Amino acid sequence: MNDRRQLIFDAVLTRLRSIRVAAGYASDLGTSVFAWRDTAASPFSESELPAANVRDPSRKSIQITTSQHQHSLQVEVDIACAAALPDQVLRTLLADVERAVGQETRWVADGQILALRTLPTDDQIDTAQQAQTIGGARYRFEIEYRTTSFDPYTPAPNL
Repeated sequence: MNDRRQLIFDAVLTRLRSIRVAAGYASDLGTSVFAWRDTAASPFSESELPAANVRDPSRKSIQITTSQHQHSLQVEVDIACAAALPDQVLRTLLADVERAVGQETRWVADGQILALRTLPTDDQIDTAQQAQTIGGARYRFEIEYRTTSFDPYTPAPNL
């Protein structure tokens, strides 16, 4: 049995892995999407670039009724690329991620609505010159969802 947070995270990974030129995106970023990869210990290889690493590092929760909690899951998508003009490539990759995230903001999986809504929070870009010009970007967003109080496996009845 998966808790609500895991179901949502899995839906995010599936959605980001659908980023393909053949699906109408500007890149094939979806071919190299990883979950919680330790990039310090296992950096992306050149053949994996562009690549994305997805994390859900924090969640804020509040009790909205005696029987329901509302959660705000923080999701981060780190993107890496190597290009002559990485800032331009990163803007395209960020646009693809933003478009994918916004496709269905309630995160439906197996016909089940998982969340209330999704909100973009921020993004950033950074580049560096090494043996080749590399760049990185981070796209952050929040997914709000509800569960029965102190029961992460059971969605709130009025979701």
